Amino acid sequence: MKLTIKNKLLLGFSAIVVIIILLSMINLVKLNSVREIELSLTELRFPTVTAGMQLVDGVHLSLSGLRGYMILGKDIEKAKQFKIERLNGWEQIDESLNNMQQFSTNWTEPKNIEMLKTMKDYFEEFREAQQEIEDIIHKPENIPSIDLMLNEATPRAAKIITAITAIIDEEKLLAASKERKHLLTLLADSRGSFALGMANIRAYLLSGDVTFIPKFKAQWKINEARYNEIASLSKLFNKNQSQNWITYKTNRAKFSTLPNIMLELRRAKDWNLANYWLATKAAPKAKLILEILSDMRKSQDELAAIDKELFISESNSMKNIMLLGMVVAILLSIIISTFIARMISKPLNRVVIRAQEISEGDLTGVQLPIEGNDEITDLSRSINIMSSNLNELILEISESVDQVASAAEELSTTATETGYSVTEQQSQIEQVAIAMNQMTATISEITTNVASTAKAADDANSETISGRKEVEQAIMAIEQLSRQLEATAETIQQLEQNSENINAVLEVIRGVADQTNLLSLNAAIEAARAGEQGRGFAVVADEVRTLAGRTQQSTEEINQVIDKLQTDSKNTVIAMDNCQNEAISVVEQANKAGRSLVSISKAVEQIHGMSNQISSATEEQYKAAEDVNNNIISITDTSSETTLAVKQIMAASSDLSKLSSTLFELVSRFKVRT
Repeated sequence: MKLTIKNKLLLGFSAIVVIIILLSMINLVKLNSVREIELSLTELRFPTVTAGMQLVDGVHLSLSGLRGYMILGKDIEKAKQFKIERLNGWEQIDESLNNMQQFSTNWTEPKNIEMLKTMKDYFEEFREAQQEIEDIIHKPENIPSIDLMLNEATPRAAKIITAITAIIDEEKLLAASKERKHLLTLLADSRGSFALGMANIRAYLLSGDVTFIPKFKAQWKINEARYNEIASLSKLFNKNQSQNWITYKTNRAKFSTLPNIMLELRRAKDWNLANYWLATKAAPKAKLILEILSDMRKSQDELAAIDKELFISESNSMKNIMLLGMVVAILLSIIISTFIARMISKPLNRVVIRAQEISEGDLTGVQLPIEGNDEITDLSRSINIMSSNLNELILEISESVDQVASAAEELSTTATETGYSVTEQQSQIEQVAIAMNQMTATISEITTNVASTAKAADDANSETISGRKEVEQAIMAIEQLSRQLEATAETIQQLEQNSENINAVLEVIRGVADQTNLLSLNAAIEAARAGEQGRGFAVVADEVRTLAGRTQQSTEEINQVIDKLQTDSKNTVIAMDNCQNEAISVVEQANKAGRSLVSISKAVEQIHGMSNQISSATEEQYKAAEDVNNNIISITDTSSETTLAVKQIMAASSDLSKLSSTLFELVSRFKVRT
């Protein structure tokens, strides 16, 4: 293959383009890796952590709504409000669980998938426990002891009080006696002790204060004693009193077993079923759920830390590859540009110097070396041929000038001699005519060679222009790379914007944590108002407030991670900008190569101009030879005139001498090899 200037330039810049393409492909692979890690962080790790935090908030929100309903649910408006709050908590839980289930398809830790499955079962049990508590909290059966008192003890106690009151009222109408007065006192004590006993039972059942138990037992003991005494005096009752006494005894016998049952129910751990279920069903499930979420959070944080380190490592690797690629591309561009410039400029300078020597008339120089297989080699070969042809031509012209000078001298010598015959003169004139014809043919050949040189210079100029176009195409390719680098910077800026969107989500989470903290504080205040009954709620409210504080702390930690991610993204954008600046520098180097080709084109145009000058000079020589030839023809025409032969010959000899001098002056301008 002919390695022309165009091919040399194409090979050089193709090598640069191939290197740039390889670097771009490597960076694209790295960029895809960084993008995958980024997606893992922004669309898997962080959303999973966020979903876990939302689950925690949903658990607290549902518990908060349930506790509020338990405390204030007797108020219809507040009951509706707390039910809605609990439902909102479960909607948040269901949505977060659904999101986490979707995220789990891309999880890489089997333990987390197993924990999610276990947690979903816990959530179902947690939901059922809350629903059971909500269904029973404001029903009488929530507190079995109170339910027993209201449904059995109180109705029987009312019948007992009614019966004994009727006996007392009847006794007031009967004639007084010592025994009846004593009986009336016993009846009054029995009614009073029974009423006080009921009051103490009711107080204990409502407050749980055990000091009311001995008070009840003391009153019941009094009532037992009075009952026995009244029974011993029952013979004093009239018919109505006897009937009421039977009612009293029957109901008292049925009632007598109820106080111990109520006391036992009240002393039991599950005396308040809603609170007991909250403590034994709902709260433990919530604790297990929160523990699983905490373990999953730790696992996701560890995985996120690993992904973050990998993200930083890949980003640094991509940056180092880009920097190394830029340095290699710049060095290779300089080396290739310098090598190609030397390949073109060194032989071209020799051609220019040789052309300048020829234009100055020096044909003695050493012929140009024929090296390579490009346009400059062809031009050197043409210059050498042109130089040789010019040298031979000048030598022939010089010899012809000598011959013309000798002929003129002979004509001048024999001008006075009339002994020369016309035939001899004609013979000499014919010899001169032949010589002039040869000289004319030689000059014509020189003109043809000069035209060939001009055409070769035009071809060299065309190839130089083509090379300049190839350089411009390489510049366009480098600029395209610069735009691709700019697009990559925009992608990383989009990552930074996505990180800012995550900050907005964290603000929402922080707001939810603040609201949870406020709700827990309100719950603590309500618990304080409830006194001893609200002590358990105060502890739970304090735990909720602590969990809300941990949520705020976790949100701050995530915010710090996002800030670090944004900082790394900004550093990457700065590195991409530096790469773009280096690409611009490569474009400037290519522009310099283009300007060098423009200089080469101008030098070739100068050679073309010099060739035109040589062509003009040979045309003048050709015209001069034609003049000499015409003069010889005139001599031939006048040679028949013998009477004017001497004058004409002398005149012709004088003219020939002048022409010989002129031609000698022209030939003397050239330095030729002999």
